[in-house]
Amino acid sequence: MVRMVKPSRILLYLVLILLSIIWLLPFYSAVFASFKKEAEIRYGGFLTPPREPSIGAYLKALSELKQGLLNSLVICVPATFLSVFLGALAAYPLSRFRFKGAPFVFFLILIATLIPYQIVLIPTVQLMGSLNLYNTHLGLILTYTMFNTPIATLLLVNFFLTIPMDLQEAALVDGCGPVDIFWRIILPLSASGLAATAIFIFTTTWNEFLFALTISGSPEVRPAMPTLAALKGTTTVEWSTQMAGAVLASLPVVGIYVLLGKYFIKGLLAGAVRG
Repeated sequence: MVRMVKPSRILLYLVLILLSIIWLLPFYSAVFASFKKEAEIRYGGFLTPPREPSIGAYLKALSELKQGLLNSLVICVPATFLSVFLGALAAYPLSRFRFKGAPFVFFLILIATLIPYQIVLIPTVQLMGSLNLYNTHLGLILTYTMFNTPIATLLLVNFFLTIPMDLQEAALVDGCGPVDIFWRIILPLSASGLAATAIFIFTTTWNEFLFALTISGSPEVRPAMPTLAALKGTTTVEWSTQMAGAVLASLPVVGIYVLLGKYFIKGLLAGAVRG
């Protein structure tokens, strides 16, 4: 028996395919351009496949970006871990206990996530300078931890609220204290939420440009994004090198989503449904 497909579903699939093509078009053009020579880009454009593929642009971009990529890893991994850990510590009492002033604390955390980085840029640079952390990996790690912890807290509050209170009450009857409940019940049951939050924070930190540019003063500390921006040159633009650098800089994030994407989706769905 042949199952009939509704016209509305066909239309939905066509719209999704169209949106997917539009979303993938910049990456598609960047990959093709990265394998072209400059003359071919100038006369043939970005969208046509390369006639004579070359990896010269990748070799040049990698030589310029390797230190920046390493710096980004050194900064993003501990900053992500600290942001998620501190966010979990803050989200635990906000979501599992009732205390006076909890709504006001939650409101302050919400406000902290809405503050534009440009407003706090100068005070942050001055703070890092006064702590002798300007142009250091630790300074960038602390900066990203400060500004990503409120976001991690908001995300994890939603995940923690999906855990039934009956489990917490049963643990209290069995003699578990708040700390034991956090480590033995809340965190294990929120693994997908923690993974989704970590992926989001890592992606945000990896792609951040403003603090990465202003708090790093030398190539030994500068992350990948400002280093990638410097590939454009001063007099001429080498499009193939820039596109190759963009592809290389996106590989860690793309790899994380490919390997851990199912946990990200599972975590988002868990945080969206309560009860």
